[in-house]
Order: sequence, then structure tokens, then C-alpha cells
Amino acid sequence: MVNVCRKLILRVQSAVAQAQAFAGDKDVSLTAGNLVGQALRAGLVDELRIDLVPVVFGSGVRYFGNYDESTLLLEAPEIVQGDRVTHLHYRIRK
Repeated sequence: MVNVCRKLILRVQSAVAQAQAFAGDKDVSLTAGNLVGQALRAGLVDELRIDLVPVVFGSGVRYFGNYDESTLLLEAPEIVQGDRVTHLHYRIRK
């Protein structure tokens, strides 16, 4: 399992590095799920932006995929209330 995790981390590190090179001085965004879980595990995520909407799904996937590493501490969120949506912006404590 450790070898598989190491390979995934190397792949996500490479993918994020390529995206950063392409983006130049702009931000690189990742979608939720296993990709973000891998990026969190590799220490590549600086902040999280979460949009909450009043919808309940009967099933789905975990927001951070299979992330099962140590607990991440988040700073107090910036909160923006929209029309039937709440935008949360958290910086990750390093």
C-alpha cells in the first residue's frame, strides 16, 4: 500500500507542477475527490474553497477522496453568503 501511495503522490506532484508551469502566475485549482485527497497528502494544497448549497444527495463520493492522513488544521473561514449558496474559503495551516 505504501508503494501505491508513493506512486500516486509522485503523479499528483508531477500533474500539479505541470499545471503551475502552464498557469504561470495564476492559481491552479483542483476538483474535490481523490485528486484533492492525493494533493492534500502530498502537501500541495494551500487553501480550500467550498461552496455549500441546500441540496441533499442520497449517495456520492467523499469530498476529499480516500484522504486518511493526519488531521489538517484550517484557519477561520472567509464566508460569502450568496443566493442559496454559502462560499467558504479556508487557508490551511502549515
